[in-house]
Amino acid sequence: MFVARIPDRDGGTHREHWTTDASGDAHFYWKVKGLQKGVKYTVPITTTLGATTISLPQWFMVTPALAVFRLRVSDDPVEAGFPITARAVAKTASGRRVANLSVRFIWSDGARTTAVTNNSGVATSTRTISTPGSMTLKARTRSGSRAYRTIVSFQQR
Repeated sequence: MFVARIPDRDGGTHREHWTTDASGDAHFYWKVKGLQKGVKYTVPITTTLGATTISLPQWFMVTPALAVFRLRVSDDPVEAGFPITARAVAKTASGRRVANLSVRFIWSDGARTTAVTNNSGVATSTRTISTPGSMTLKARTRSGSRAYRTIVSFQQR
């Protein structure tokens, strides 16, 4: 069983408990009201295994819904053996760029990279791919309690 101290809007905390599922993963969801968007809140989490207690602080951030989650590559076509940079951009409906979102890049050759959006709402992944041909790149993130995905294809010659 895991125990977490969840921040409240009044500055206090409350305790929550949860257990792992059949895969060994623990998932926990709660309604976040009155907390500021874009601020990292630390959540101390502990578990006890036999006589050993393990503490591992985690953090979360209240994030807005996105109106734009776009992916572009630096060039198309790309010369094989030269670096290519992918940029994922996250924006709200008002055009505000969203910082501190974790973005997962999934390349069609099997490579996976992760980056965090900067203050301009941009996460980048740069790779050098030596094989010519068609490539597909996907980017994924979560914000405002929703999952976002975008995809782009490009040629390597």
